[in-house]
Amino acid sequence: MALLSFAEIPQLQALTMSVQRLLKAQPVLAVVTDQHLVVCWQRRESWFWRLGYWAPDSCRDGVPLLREAMGELLADLLFESDVLGAEILLVLPEASCDWRVLEGASLSRLEQIADRSRLLSELTWSIEPDATVLALSPCGDAVLALGAARPTVQAWIEVIEIADLPLRRMDWCLSVALRALKRLCSEWTGDLAWLLPSRRGLRLVLIRAGVPELDRCVSFDVDDPLAAWEELLQLVDAWQRINAAVPLGWWLSLPVEERNGWAGRCIQARGDIRLDHEIPGAPLAWDPLDSSELDPVVELVLFALRGERA
Repeated sequence: MALLSFAEIPQLQALTMSVQRLLKAQPVLAVVTDQHLVVCWQRRESWFWRLGYWAPDSCRDGVPLLREAMGELLADLLFESDVLGAEILLVLPEASCDWRVLEGASLSRLEQIADRSRLLSELTWSIEPDATVLALSPCGDAVLALGAARPTVQAWIEVIEIADLPLRRMDWCLSVALRALKRLCSEWTGDLAWLLPSRRGLRLVLIRAGVPELDRCVSFDVDDPLAAWEELLQLVDAWQRINAAVPLGWWLSLPVEERNGWAGRCIQARGDIRLDHEIPGAPLAWDPLDSSELDPVVELVLFALRGERA
């Protein structure tokens, strides 16, 4: 029978991490999807990331199902990477949350409302008002309402608790990535079309003056991408007809072969501008031999959060 090393004994591992946390807290960015987990941390002057895959069917539609195994994977990744004293900033997957823009609303006035049941009932999303965790933030001249189902939020909290780690903050991948786009496209004065993968195909977010005015998903067939493109153009043209025509720039958060393939060619043929580019100061893979690439949306998330940490 093989003997366990000290690092493989859960009690000693948890004790070591607790002691180190008391000595020096280490903020860790944890970005989760239905398939995997990315953790990112700073060591001296550099940021590093590491990727871990959930077991099959661990997470579905943004809800963690095999919470014990997921918490153990998070703890193991950080311990094996010698990240001690970790404090987690958790970024939830696309399917976990929804958002709405409240035009003409006052953030300070909304925050003073003790009973938000009426506000929640007026938001046209699928989350039950009585089971909604609501966050409000400024967004241009409007207010961005971000909602998640309370059971989903609680399930993710349990994952972090199983990892025996303190949860310092929780956010959503799209709202964080939007903050990154505002910084990366700060000199662009036109409209912005953000195209990214979705569990339902492709997701198009149309942004004006920093405000996501339209958010739609279209089905996508890799064998016939132009069908999805035609549907996307109909959405863009209809949206732009509502207001005075201004230049349109695109940020493609797609796999590199699609950015340089059908999507890039279609945008060029339309005469629009590509705004996506290599993100500066990208974190380094913890394992230099790891050939994995970060998801483009995760890259945006990490860029935003690292800047906010700084």
